[in-house]
Amino acid sequence: MTKIFKFLFLLLAFICVRQFCHQMTAGFAVSKILSHADRETISIQIPHEELSHISRLLDQPFYFYKKGGQCFVFMSEDKKTMIKFFKQHHMRFWHWLSRISFPGSLDLFRIKLLNKHRHQTYPYFFHSCELAYEKFKDQTGLIYLQFAKAPLIGQKLTLFDKLKIAHTISLSDTDFVVQKKADPVRKKFKKLIREKNIALCQQYIDSILNLIAERCRQGIEDRDFNMRSNFGLLEDKVIEIDIGSYHDNPSLKDPQAVKIELVKQTEKFKKWLEKHDQGLANYLAERIISF
Repeated sequence: MTKIFKFLFLLLAFICVRQFCHQMTAGFAVSKILSHADRETISIQIPHEELSHISRLLDQPFYFYKKGGQCFVFMSEDKKTMIKFFKQHHMRFWHWLSRISFPGSLDLFRIKLLNKHRHQTYPYFFHSCELAYEKFKDQTGLIYLQFAKAPLIGQKLTLFDKLKIAHTISLSDTDFVVQKKADPVRKKFKKLIREKNIALCQQYIDSILNLIAERCRQGIEDRDFNMRSNFGLLEDKVIEIDIGSYHDNPSLKDPQAVKIELVKQTEKFKKWLEKHDQGLANYLAERIISF
């Protein structure tokens, strides 16, 4: 019994230490962002002068900012640029699960699980990033997209994790996105409403609607539309900072489909506005009608 007790105690201590370290680092580890090469990707073509500009942007340390469902996000020292590294360990799991089969009803469960999390599998997730880069670059603040299978930038980058521990990585070994830094939309709205700056709020509402409408006209659907966390303000216009949930949907190009999408995707935002300023909620509804 004493040996069993010691074993259980050590096991519990190991689990507690592991969980503590995970929380302190937000789960980040360099091994989790190293690319998995068993897939096909497009080759991005970028002029030499643009590559030089991007290289200069990355010639500074980046500091841990947050983790998302699909990425670890770091902010540049000058606080103007974000770099997002894809969570390869998550995608490796779904990739592995998509390549096997189980007997009987277990395989039905596997397929159901894959369908539920299809945006985290390789083909869907990376196609979403490609769509954003090729068709929606300005509206997402995208500067650069690199896949490790066809790297154009291979310089060393210094990352500081949540504990301020430095890590040096070669960018040729990772898949990543470089974006302009944007401020959270909802936080800005709260400030403007307190200041009763209704005109600027209306300007941002117009920008949100124009963003959604333009995405629809490009035939792109967003599976994870979330005003709270996926949108930001950049130079007085709204951009969508989450690029991992896009897929092709040509039917959205129809004008009536655009209006339906505007209503559907601003429903929660409208309810939020109703709690803070009914006039702005009414303005949102009127602007959708006028589209």
